[in-house]
Amino acid sequence: MKTTFIPTIGLALSAMLITQHSFAQYTSSGNGPVDQVSYNKSIKKPAPSMSESNATDLPVTIPYNTKVLAQFNKHFVDVTNAKWSVAKDGTWYAYFTKNGAFNSIAINKKGEIIYQTNYVPEKELPSDLKKLITDNYTEYQITGAVKVQKDGRTIWVANLASLNHIIQLRVENGEMEQLYNLERAN
Repeated sequence: MKTTFIPTIGLALSAMLITQHSFAQYTSSGNGPVDQVSYNKSIKKPAPSMSESNATDLPVTIPYNTKVLAQFNKHFVDVTNAKWSVAKDGTWYAYFTKNGAFNSIAINKKGEIIYQTNYVPEKELPSDLKKLITDNYTEYQITGAVKVQKDGRTIWVANLASLNHIIQLRVENGEMEQLYNLERAN
């Protein structure tokens, strides 16, 4: 079952790294959306249940799916900077900001949530998670984390840094797995 999270975590990790490096650009990979479109031209196109005041920006070139938008609007209110893309299989990806934090979600064409991610600063981590990490990595500082929710499971991916190393951890149900440990260049 862990293998189903590899593409999701890969996408989340890529997005986390992109947000930490202003020179990076998003490019499509085997794990991410394909056939992305430009968002330079967008229109406000409300779903039947939405009012004009909370309409979601959609690219002109993609017809919207009311089931996808209904699911999105049911779970996410007060969202800013929503950007949408769609894969060949009909999966919709939304990237947006809520309460100042970057989020992403994948919704299939039937309107079912596949996964969602929430980028969380260290100060907003659950106390038990923060304690677990800091007790085991005393010389490291938590620099950020991603909460990935999929199939009723919650997985945290945390970035840690010390003077000489950068570590990424995967934490689920109190169990930690080190994804990588990089030595900093001098």
